[in-house]
Amino acid sequence: FAAPMEKYFGTTLSCSGSGAQLQAATHKTCSGDGEITVATLVLDNTDGVDYTKDEQCYDACVRHAKVEGVPGTGCCRANHFNGNCNWYPDEATATSTTRYMTAIDITCA
Repeated sequence: FAAPMEKYFGTTLSCSGSGAQLQAATHKTCSGDGEITVATLVLDNTDGVDYTKDEQCYDACVRHAKVEGVPGTGCCRANHFNGNCNWYPDEATATSTTRYMTAIDITCA
């Protein structure tokens, strides 16, 4: 129990990026296969492309990075097909062939 509390109450990280940047980063995904699902969002649009949730996804990625307390770079991806918001530690953005993905690199220090 002490280790998670130490990470949470230790040094507070500051992270780059924003929900608006995530929303603008269409046709992007994250490289690698080490994703951590940090949120599952309910999509409002019937075709699944609900970019209004990108702010919530970005916040979930940053919250996860801050709780983990490990500085560095990762990739935050909003999957507009299934509503999953994924954090990829130590990974970077890559081009996606589908409009259902938005992703940005985030650095926390």
